Amino acid sequence: MKPILSSYYYRFLISYVIMLVLPLLVISIVFYNYLLKEFESELIEKNNSNLEVIRNNVDTQLQELDNIAYQISRSPMFQTSIQNESYAVFIDVINQLYVFNSTNNFIVDLAFYPRHGNLIFTSETSSRIDIYTNDIWNYTLWETKEFNKALYAENKIWRGSEKINRNHTSEGNYLTVVYPLMMTNYYKPDATLLIQLDELFLKNLINSDSTSSSDFDFIIVNTDGELIYRLNESSSIPISSLVSASTKTSLSKNHFYWNKDTYSLLTTSSSYNGWKYISLSPIHLSMGKLEGLRDLFALALLLIIILGGGFSILFSRMNYNPLRQLRMFIQSSTGEISNNKNEIEAAKESILVLQRTKEEVVKKGRESMKQAFIFKLLNGEFEKLEDMKKEGSLIGYSEWNKYLRVIYVVPEQNDNSSIDKEHISEIMLVELGCYYTVYSGVHLDSTGIILILSAEDTDDIMLREVLSSLISKIFNECNNNVFVSVGGAYTGVNEVLLSYMEATDSSKYRLINGSNNIIFYSEICNSHREIFVYPKLEIEALREAIQLFDSDRIQHILNDLIRLITHKHNSLFAAICLSYDIINTLLKGAEQLESDIISTSCKKKDFLQNQKFNSIEDITKIIEQLGNSLCEQLRKNNNCIVDFEHKVQQFIKRNYDDPSFSIQAIAEQLGLSLTTLSRQYKNRTGQNIKDYISNLRLEKAKELLVSTEQSVSEVSKAIGYLSENSFINKFKQIEGITPGTYRKTYSKVSNLK
Repeated sequence: MKPILSSYYYRFLISYVIMLVLPLLVISIVFYNYLLKEFESELIEKNNSNLEVIRNNVDTQLQELDNIAYQISRSPMFQTSIQNESYAVFIDVINQLYVFNSTNNFIVDLAFYPRHGNLIFTSETSSRIDIYTNDIWNYTLWETKEFNKALYAENKIWRGSEKINRNHTSEGNYLTVVYPLMMTNYYKPDATLLIQLDELFLKNLINSDSTSSSDFDFIIVNTDGELIYRLNESSSIPISSLVSASTKTSLSKNHFYWNKDTYSLLTTSSSYNGWKYISLSPIHLSMGKLEGLRDLFALALLLIIILGGGFSILFSRMNYNPLRQLRMFIQSSTGEISNNKNEIEAAKESILVLQRTKEEVVKKGRESMKQAFIFKLLNGEFEKLEDMKKEGSLIGYSEWNKYLRVIYVVPEQNDNSSIDKEHISEIMLVELGCYYTVYSGVHLDSTGIILILSAEDTDDIMLREVLSSLISKIFNECNNNVFVSVGGAYTGVNEVLLSYMEATDSSKYRLINGSNNIIFYSEICNSHREIFVYPKLEIEALREAIQLFDSDRIQHILNDLIRLITHKHNSLFAAICLSYDIINTLLKGAEQLESDIISTSCKKKDFLQNQKFNSIEDITKIIEQLGNSLCEQLRKNNNCIVDFEHKVQQFIKRNYDDPSFSIQAIAEQLGLSLTTLSRQYKNRTGQNIKDYISNLRLEKAKELLVSTEQSVSEVSKAIGYLSENSFINKFKQIEGITPGTYRKTYSKVSNLK
């Protein structure tokens, strides 16, 4: 544990922190009170200049529109159309409108209406007024009465953006400007000019990076405060509020507050027509660079604080290091010391601590030396017997016989008992000590107890008898079952590690032998061995029986597999692998059936990990329980066979028109092999799956041939044939005639009826 830092360290640290904070505080004040305000003023001025550029662009285009209206009003050819309604004059009017339209790319269309007539002229044609409003320009929101009134207006009219289906082919948002023209009468308008503009005309003139934001808004109002154009029609901010606020804004204070949100509001007026242009954007858009600069400064400030704090801690530790070294030396020598004592007081206390702990250190050291000795012995670190005896004599392990072997004891906790390995180890040391020289390494292993036994012979019969009586005594005194595995006996001191590995490997066989048993490694090596042939065919047969709902066959196969698992000559690895494979097959099969055959807990992926077993018998009981539950539910389900046929036929009906469809796809869908699927379907229906698919396709083909006008090629593709010739040959083979002949024959019969 690291020593507690004293007040000396914190004095150093506080002084360095003060040296860091004071300059940062001065820099922050200067930055926020001068630099950021100057930068903010520059941004506001720049945004205002951009708004004036937009105003000038819009005013320029509006002047161009007024010039076009003036040129048309002064054109002799248009003046002639007011008085002369000849066809040639009409053609000249249309051509001249076309010239104005094509030479001004911001205009979508122009329309000229002599007020004494019934025709309205566009850049493409002439038409009646009702055709113009309903077909050429479909003004769905501009009623005919209002439109006619606008044609005879005395003043210019701006109609806001609206959605129009032009010529019933091109839908978009357009603006309309109505100009009253004085052609021959200088006191009263005698013609009207309509100019249609695409809404993009104004959007392009605005040309701001902020227009991509849904919160940006740009408004144009006339001298009476009436709306001419608004970019963001979905905005909830009233025009009146913006107009009222725009009269109060200036370059230094341009913030507008609405619904707890802050916006940047800029405004300018047109010297041409007096219109007001208002720009509204969230403060983070218009002041994005300023916010970025603030964030950058905050990040830099944070980085300086982190680095400065690190250096402060570093320099504090460097200055405090001599005192710290003293305290660490005291603490490492004497253990924990009082937190409220400084280094000098700690040095005094350490002398008393060393005196009190001297005897405890000596006592604990001997026990640690014993455990270290056992550890070295089990790891084969002694090369010669003399070296082992010499080191063992220092801790009381002086008696060693010819043979050395390792005994590994695995205790098992019962329902109403806990495992006391110290007590069990003590019992075994006392009892075995009557016959052998034995030493314990109980603290080296978290699962079992390790005993090193030294004897003059290798009498396994006598050792088994002694261990058997020990197992009974441990159960009576500690209420614990134990499994004992014994490694081989060796004369070489460096071979104890081999005996230890043999003993621990043998302990795994308690799954087969069960608790309260003894196994010698020699029994595993010398026992009769048979070649284990993994029952792949039986596992596949079990999987097939589950898919076919054959409960009797499932039970029969499981009985055979359980007998194979419990065969006494099987290896542990083979028995466990086969058991897990059987359980997984049962769980997977039940899951694929999409029915509540096994309880929800059995369908979990960690089912095996949730089960507790100590022997192969416990595993076989789990297999029997799963198998019985599965078979019992299958016997209750009288519709399983019907479900099998129904699933096959429904899958075919859904996919027969797919050219890539195959019987293999059905087998994969149901989890069966191709052979099993074909055989079982024929057994249950008396018909091959291939014939069923062919008949289904041909019946659909006959229906299409008679009821539709699709070609033979289209019909073949509609029922899943890639080749038209294959379809014709198959049709002729079954029906005796070609598809074309079939269509002619049965279509005539249908007509006669």
